[in-house]
Amino acid sequence: MYESYIEHVKAYGEKNTTIERIDNNGNYSKNNCLWATRTIQANNRRSSKYLTINGQKMTVADWSKLAQINQTVINNRLRRGWKPELAVSNKKFLPHQIAKHI
Repeated sequence: MYESYIEHVKAYGEKNTTIERIDNNGNYSKNNCLWATRTIQANNRRSSKYLTINGQKMTVADWSKLAQINQTVINNRLRRGWKPELAVSNKKFLPHQIAKHI
């Protein structure tokens, strides 16, 4: 895996190169590992929550970056029953507007 490591480091830097298992239940072996960025590895955790909005499936972390909204805000909105489309919106809503979309 040394050659693929060197290629990954060239593309993403040494600090952003991590080893990741393809099958989380499998062992760390050449056939079950690849090099990934820290972001990709963080998104592949079992605890990562995915949202599908307009047919696009991404983690809450990715939606947070895209919408420029803190992840905690999105997660709190989802816990309150907000639909994903509304939860990732950076618009300000009045209570009566939110109630229509829950």
